[in-house]
Order: sequence, then structure tokens, then C-alpha cells
Amino acid sequence: MSETSTPHPAHLAINLQRECVQMKVRRETLHAEASELRKQAKTAVLKADAFAMRAKAKPLSDEAQTIKVQMGKTSKAFLEQAQHAHALLTKRMPDGWCQWGVVKTRAYATCLDIVATQLQRVHPAPAVVAMALQHVLSHVLSHESWTDHTMAQLATTKANAKEIPLN
Repeated sequence: MSETSTPHPAHLAINLQRECVQMKVRRETLHAEASELRKQAKTAVLKADAFAMRAKAKPLSDEAQTIKVQMGKTSKAFLEQAQHAHALLTKRMPDGWCQWGVVKTRAYATCLDIVATQLQRVHPAPAVVAMALQHVLSHVLSHESWTDHTMAQLATTKANAKEIPLN
């Protein structure tokens, strides 16, 4: 079985987080449109116009509510994939870790600690988990090189950090 046929659970988790963010933006847009229509309906001169505006707002609100339910399901799937990815990443060190050095090893361990800490919380921060997984995937598993600045920032980041350095 090849690696390309089955993506790493961390990739799946990152994609699910991206979907959640896109759904959240769409939901907020729909909610704002419906709210604006209802606001305009209050100031409409004719009752028929107000009724039509409220009738247009109703499906927008319904779609926003449907997206909210879907976001909850996607968020649960994200957390499951993140837990699965964390379990795989902590099972054993990646190939070639013996040549890493102290700072890169500490940066890798810090990213995994951040994921573990967030997953243990009642309300984990999906953006922080996704960013930590992204750092691990892009710089460790795909063998790209971290800059010294990025490794130093990650190595000194606390496990309970609310955000992770981007570069």
C-alpha cells in the first residue's frame, strides 16, 4: 500500500479545520444578510414589502443554521483526526531524527506537546492544533528545512500557548 493512497490523519485534520473556517465565514455572511433584511423590513413603508423581506431572510437563516450543525460535525471529525494524528506522530520519531540536533528535536516535541495539551482541554483551539500539525507535517515529515528563527521560536513556545508563530 502506498503512502499517497491514504493521506496522513494530520492532513485530514488540517483540511477539516480549513472547511470549518470556510463554513463559519459563509454562516456569518448569511446571518448578516438575513439580519440586514429584517432590519430593512422594520423600516419598510409597505407591509407587503416588509413581508417579502422577511420571507427572503427566512431561508438565509435556515441555511445558516444548517451550516452551524454541519460545522459541529466537521469540528468533531477534526478533533478525531487530530487525536489519531497525534497518536501516530508520538508512536515513534520520524526517520532521520538522529541527525536533527537539539533545537529541531525540541521544536518537534513542542509542536506535539501543544497538540496534546489542546486535545486534553474541554474546548480546544482548532486553529492552534491545525497550526502545530501543519508545522510538523510541512517541516518534519516532508523534509523541508525549518529556518533557525522558526526552530528557535517553536522550541521556546510553551505547551499551553494560545497561538503559534507562523514562520
